[in-house]
Order: sequence, then structure tokens, then C-alpha cells
Amino acid sequence: MKRKGERNGDRKEKRARILKIEEGINSSLDSQQLDVNTDVELIAVKIVNNYHPIILVAVYRPPANDQPYMDELSSAITRICKAHPTSPIWICGDTNLPDIDWETTQIVSHQYRVAINETFLDTLADCGLDQVVNFPTRGDNVLDIIATNRPSLVSRCEGMPGLSDHDTVFLELNTKATRRKQVRRKIFLWNKANFDIIRIKTKEFSDQFVDDYSHSTPVELLASELQKGIEKIIAEHVPSKFTSTRFSQPWINSRAKRILSEESSGI
Repeated sequence: MKRKGERNGDRKEKRARILKIEEGINSSLDSQQLDVNTDVELIAVKIVNNYHPIILVAVYRPPANDQPYMDELSSAITRICKAHPTSPIWICGDTNLPDIDWETTQIVSHQYRVAINETFLDTLADCGLDQVVNFPTRGDNVLDIIATNRPSLVSRCEGMPGLSDHDTVFLELNTKATRRKQVRRKIFLWNKANFDIIRIKTKEFSDQFVDDYSHSTPVELLASELQKGIEKIIAEHVPSKFTSTRFSQPWINSRAKRILSEESSGI
């Protein structure tokens, strides 16, 4: 449902950002999504490390005077904090609360209802969370926040140019997550396959398949035998290899490696 004061494009963009966060984390780190059971725009992920798991929560509050939405958002954050009392927790996202002066945690303007701002401030206080973004992220306002119960782990927090009208918040932490071990996958090298032999074997299999079965043969058996036959031909006549279990960074290609090597050697 579209909320007053919010454009469709804004809402889709914020939702896409939250989903991208989840996708990026799940693809490279040992993590799992938490079931928060809420209707607000929130995704929570547990990232495994060598000590207590890290709880990362991405949130979005639409720019509207919607007290029930803020109540549910605050309730969801509180439930997450209570469920993980010993874990480092990081709440990040666009809360659209320009009325709050985060240096003093005081409400200094009235773009939104006072109760909305107070509800969020009370939630952070009750959960022992400190908001660490102290610079504007859109115009003169701090709209994008990061709240945590481990502010001492922050080594750097600064703004960077963003892809929209909001700046990107760059956060550097003194912590380490456990990377997910890459699963070995079999890759067929089709560019090295002998397609002449494959065509011959496929014709032989097709003729034998027609001879062995009829229109009265159960469709489940037909599908199973057809799959087995095709997989057998591929396995015997298409070369293959297995991927590495090492963590890879696809953006580090041979050219990038050469440049890094030249810089490290002082060339």
C-alpha cells in the first residue's frame, strides 16, 4: 500500500536496497535471515563470526505521519534486541526523521509528529542503541542512520556520494565475520565438446527410447529414463571441471592483479 507523501519510485528503490543488502550478505558470508514476523519494511540477518553472531537489520520508514507504522517498526527492533542480548546489533536504513538532532537526541523541528520521533528515540534508549551517523545524508538532514549497541567497534563512519539523492554511509568496524565456504560445483566445458559424437549418441538413444517405450508407458518413467539418457551422454562426451572452494573476488581479474603487483613492487 502506498503511503501519503511517498512516491512509488522512492518506495521501490528503498525496497530494492534492502533486498540487495540481504542478497549480498547471503552470497558471501556465513549468515541466515531471521524471521521477524512484521509488516514493516525490515530485514534482519544473523552473521556468524568467531564470537557472538552479528545481527544486521536494514529498515525503512516512509516519509509520512504514520504512527502505527512507527509503533510496529519500534516493536520489531525491540523484539530483535531482546532475542539477541549478547550479540552486536546494527540497525541501519532510511528512517526519515529529520526532526531529531542526533548530537543531543532532541527533537528540534516538527516535520513529523512529535510522538513518531519520541517513539523511535525511546526504542533506541530502551534497547541500549547509540546512533553513530553525525553528518547529513540528504541536504542538511540526517535521514540515514546506523544504531548499535557496540559503538566502540566503529573505527570510521563517513559520508560518500550515493546513487540517489541520499549520500551513502560508509562504516568501518573492528570485527570479523566468518566467510561461507564455497561449494564445489561441476562445470561442463561445452566449447570443448565433440558435437559430432553427441549427435550420433543422441540419435542412437532416441531410436532405442522409441523402441523400448510406448504411449502407454507411465509419463513419470518416460521422464526419468529420458533424463538419465541425456545426462549419460553429457557426462561421457562433454569435458568438465570443478570450481575452487577458495573465496573468489570476480572483480579482481588478471589486469587488476598486474596493477596491484606493480604497485607493491614499486614499479
